[in-house]
Amino acid sequence: MLTTTDSGGDLGDYIITELAARCGLRFTDTERLKRLPAAWAPFAVPLEGRGAAEGAIAHGCKLADVIEFCVSLLRLPLKTGDYSFDVGHGGGHFRSSAEHARIWFESSRVSMMITSHGDGVAIGFTSHEPA
Repeated sequence: MLTTTDSGGDLGDYIITELAARCGLRFTDTERLKRLPAAWAPFAVPLEGRGAAEGAIAHGCKLADVIEFCVSLLRLPLKTGDYSFDVGHGGGHFRSSAEHARIWFESSRVSMMITSHGDGVAIGFTSHEPA
């Protein structure tokens, strides 16, 4: 099993592992997904009063490929824009543009951001606990 301290391999496996740990999502039929070979380094950014945003900066993959992987994993329509969806045991919201994507998982109150970072891709997760 992949852990968040791993620093390379298939970025898709990292994303699946993080979504399982943070959102309780379980995925089947993942062998159909495009592989995302990459090297990455974990990061954490403190957020005032809300813990930290955590994730990874990945190199060796393209932003469009990472967004396409997530869309395929969640079985969402591949389109830019802003729309709601159902996944696992709750709903979510997807917002994307050519520069980034934000995926909100309602039941776990977790957001996932995917954006360009230098010559790589940043994938971040933030927990939004009620005040």
